[in-house]
Amino acid sequence: MKLLPTKPITNFTILTTLSGILPIQSQNYPFLNYSVPTEIHPGVTQYSASSDSPNPRWQLQVIELDLTNPNIDLIPADRIPTQNLELTTSIAERFDAVAAINAGFFSSTQSVSHFERYGQITAQTVRAPRSAFGLSRSFPPLLSQTPVTTNGASSVSNPDWLSVTEAIGGGPSLMENSVVNVRDVEENFDAQSGIGPHIRNPRTGLGWNSTTNTVWLVTIDGRQPSWSVGMNLQELALFIE
Repeated sequence: MKLLPTKPITNFTILTTLSGILPIQSQNYPFLNYSVPTEIHPGVTQYSASSDSPNPRWQLQVIELDLTNPNIDLIPADRIPTQNLELTTSIAERFDAVAAINAGFFSSTQSVSHFERYGQITAQTVRAPRSAFGLSRSFPPLLSQTPVTTNGASSVSNPDWLSVTEAIGGGPSLMENSVVNVRDVEENFDAQSGIGPHIRNPRTGLGWNSTTNTVWLVTIDGRQPSWSVGMNLQELALFIE
């Protein structure tokens, strides 16, 4: 399952949902080396961050989307229905995506995360409540995050969620109003969840600033000791704090 923009279509994932402002350089990891940001499309910027021994070996990629640009449309995109699995690159090509990342949680045959397109929910959160990121089709778009129930309704009082027409699930939420608050327990990410909240794994995250309508898509490689060991959820939250 994916979330993407239409002319930049960005296939975006939320293996982990982030809400807050992602700085160009993380104040918590001064040892990270950053590449020069590159505009790969008007309103879409890419840069990387890396570190080596004696610090954790990390390789991160960041895509920044300026949703005040009316030519940017961030949307979810699903696999071809006749295929159990489809590569992110294939989905991106079908949607003419400028950038794309994997999104949500899925089994070998179906999504197990909330997925909503044009106001129609086509996949449900299996272990609710779990965070989902959504936006409206208005301009500028409404950006909203909420833990959702199995049927896709907000499990807390969030009137903004009623306006959401495009959404994808992930979790857990890592920040709220730029303050770290990792909600792995509240969102049922235990030992059986498969994501290992407290160990280093590959991660994918999404963050946004509702004031500036900026969205950041973040990925970090993992399980490759000589290249990148990955992050635990607390480390990922500190990267964007």
